[in-house]
Amino acid sequence: MNRLSVDGVDGVDGVDRVSGVDGVAGVDRIAGSNRVASCVRWVLAVATLAVFGAVTPRVQSEDSDAAKIDFFRKKVEPVLKEHCFECHSRKADEVKGDLLLDSQAALAKGGANGPAVVPGDVDASFLIRAIRYTEDDYKMPPRGKLDDDVIRDLEKWIKDGAKNNLPKESP
Repeated sequence: MNRLSVDGVDGVDGVDRVSGVDGVAGVDRIAGSNRVASCVRWVLAVATLAVFGAVTPRVQSEDSDAAKIDFFRKKVEPVLKEHCFECHSRKADEVKGDLLLDSQAALAKGGANGPAVVPGDVDASFLIRAIRYTEDDYKMPPRGKLDDDVIRDLEKWIKDGAKNNLPKESP
């Protein structure tokens, strides 16, 4: 791993020595005006931001996506399996409302009433309207309204992008 060492950048007087700049052997001495020092500091700052700015969000995004999928597996998937898949999966004897919820494609496509899940948009997601019991014709599950905590979990999941580990297409 290359090390970067910059000496004498404390003030605006100049840079006495810069070494180890990505394997460039012997950028040993840059002396001179305040302008040179400012340029070197600016280049180093931009390079640092470019390296860490490009890596850090991706790592955070991967961690964040993993946490969101874990949330789905623990909080959302069990609800779908217990309350929805009986009527809204390929394994159902008869698929109701032309709506499948057992794959990523099926969630996005939805059924007769539009997309079941619109990632990031809770109110546009028919699934949420149905489980809130705000739709006159569609109150899901039909055996009784889910607990408010469960509804909040489903809303959070959709608001956070509806990440899941369902198969891309229905099995």
